Amino acid sequence: MGLRGVSAHPLRPSEFIEVMRRHAPSAVLLRMPSGGPPSEFDPLLDLGAEIEAIPWINNVASVMQAHDKFASLEQLQAAGLPTPPTTLVLRDVENNLNTLPGDRFVVKPLRGAAGHGVTVGLPRETACQNARAFADLTGSALVQSCVGEGIDRRMFIIDGSVVASMERRPTGAGRGNVLYGGETRSWSPNDAQRALGIRAAEVLDLEIAGVDIIDGDGQDVILEVNSCPGFTALEACTGIDVAGAISNAVLSKLGVR
Repeated sequence: MGLRGVSAHPLRPSEFIEVMRRHAPSAVLLRMPSGGPPSEFDPLLDLGAEIEAIPWINNVASVMQAHDKFASLEQLQAAGLPTPPTTLVLRDVENNLNTLPGDRFVVKPLRGAAGHGVTVGLPRETACQNARAFADLTGSALVQSCVGEGIDRRMFIIDGSVVASMERRPTGAGRGNVLYGGETRSWSPNDAQRALGIRAAEVLDLEIAGVDIIDGDGQDVILEVNSCPGFTALEACTGIDVAGAISNAVLSKLGVR
């Protein structure tokens, strides 16, 4: 962005507060990888009313909501969007997963990124045991019925448009994440899939989002919505300049054409 006369500086939340108090930024692109504790947002929340005066690309409240996978899925469901059958397992709360349909399940952390801690294709009793163990360590775990054949598709949404998309095929442990050896290839969503991805980002009030969908018995369902989606693999398999598209979104917020 420097080539277009706009300076950009990556900052941690605590560093941002120090800068903010000296000189208010023209705009802020909030990219905080999920997986960290909610307390990471505390420095931003301490701004109080000052937070409203900042032009955000992905505001604090929306990113906090997106980091909570169960809360964001509930919000998507409330808006009438399809998601996999999901339950939340809590520490010291009895839950045998009998409410979930199917015979194979996915266990994942409530807050997580890049597939860390995700186990796929577990039978019911094993999934229940793993989820309880996870909850004992972290306080909670998310369990979903397995849907589709493990091939998930990501749409990268910016300002209500799909700018790039890819398909991820799992290898090994059944996770499609590139970090775990998932194979990627360029993919073109149809109009209904585009509309689903754009609507999901809109419901969660995210200007920039990665929306992951999977074919669940003939119907596309939303696996999750990521407020800080990576784009290195996406650029590599599509040839699309996603970083440039993000820069343009920031510049547009500033009124720069």
